[in-house]
Amino acid sequence: DQNVTAVNIVGHPFTSISKKHQNDFAKAVPDAVVGKPLKDLKVDKLAGASWTSEAFNKALEVARQEASIQ
Repeated sequence: DQNVTAVNIVGHPFTSISKKHQNDFAKAVPDAVVGKPLKDLKVDKLAGASWTSEAFNKALEVARQEASIQ
């Protein structure tokens, strides 16, 4: 049905601060995306991690391309 069924976050933190933001984001993102249509999905700042949200949105673009959903 082209809805997100699961999400797996792989972080690459460079500092303890970025690790905290990435961990907080990873905990918050499933509630924001699972069950939603992939086609127009986009996340805003989650758990105070705006840069992480930007990277996640870029990953969503790749996922749409791989799933042939434009």
